[in-house]
Amino acid sequence: MAGKSVENTQGITQAKRQDNSILREKTSVSTPRKFVVGMDFSIVTQNTLGVLSGGQGDKQPPDRGVHNYDHTVNGRIWLLVDRNIWQVDGIKTDAQFIHCTISSSAVKCAMTVVYGYNSLEKRKEMLQKLKNLAQTINHTWLLWGDFNAIISTQDRVSKTAPTQVDVQDFANFYSDTMMSEIPWRGEFFTWTNGQMGEDRVISRIDRALGNDDWMMNFEHLTIEIGDPFISDHSPLTLKFQRRNNNIRVPFRFLNVWAEHEDFQSIVNEGWQGEHQSCKLATIWYMLKAMKPVFKNLNNRNFKNIAEKMDQAIRDLIECQQAMNRGYSDQLSMMEKEARFRLEKWSSIEEKILQQKSRAH
Repeated sequence: MAGKSVENTQGITQAKRQDNSILREKTSVSTPRKFVVGMDFSIVTQNTLGVLSGGQGDKQPPDRGVHNYDHTVNGRIWLLVDRNIWQVDGIKTDAQFIHCTISSSAVKCAMTVVYGYNSLEKRKEMLQKLKNLAQTINHTWLLWGDFNAIISTQDRVSKTAPTQVDVQDFANFYSDTMMSEIPWRGEFFTWTNGQMGEDRVISRIDRALGNDDWMMNFEHLTIEIGDPFISDHSPLTLKFQRRNNNIRVPFRFLNVWAEHEDFQSIVNEGWQGEHQSCKLATIWYMLKAMKPVFKNLNNRNFKNIAEKMDQAIRDLIECQQAMNRGYSDQLSMMEKEARFRLEKWSSIEEKILQQKSRAH
């Protein structure tokens, strides 16, 4: 859900209870929590109306926004939208998720909001539907919410240790769809049962995932995991900030550079630099001298990988269509070259994404 802008940012905030949600916003680290009336995009779950109004609530769908009352009598998910800022299209609703495309003046992406059932069998149905949905998405996709499931045995601490049976469905979905967890800041565990002693359970069941396009286009965005306040869930907050190209980006060595044919000669030449009296200083100056050379290597060979992949796909399709009209050895060679380029850039992109995900 997107909140008020702070320094020209548009945010999305999600705050949940196990069966309820509340809207809130942190305008800064130092300001106190407050309920928000004028948020431009909000995600809530059932019974929220009573919390916001101070009454019991009548569990009726909101006048504006998107909900899933068609699939569940208590309307488990609401999307409350300021139409002056956000446009919501292509809406698909289910008892456990709402899928749509959100767009503003600066952002456009597919978004799926999840609120999984406690039942293992029902969550299997949800994950299968999301897997089918993933096959239809070929652009930026944000998938987040309360999955009511863990992805590894480390995601839950309780007197009964989780087993592989508890994680296999979500872990298989994560692997099969090749989603990545969006970088986050805050506490690791996002839910507690509120009990004490050996009956206490804490788990990480709320998370935000992105596909490859998301990681390439919005790698600068970070999920904030906030304090639970009166909820048993910690809120997930995402602010859609424009990438500031004037900010100096810290130098990051990409492992794929080592596979380039010029890599060894760059290292050899850089290691011939002037030696200092201190060995550590010598190494520091040599590495510093190689930084602009590696940046130039990256700009010449590894920039705009997505565009290079798209071009290779277009070339491959054109060659295959041309061969359907009339085969020639030249077209066959062109098809092989396009296929090679596609596999090459796809492999490089995968390696870069894997390195970036581990870095966070």
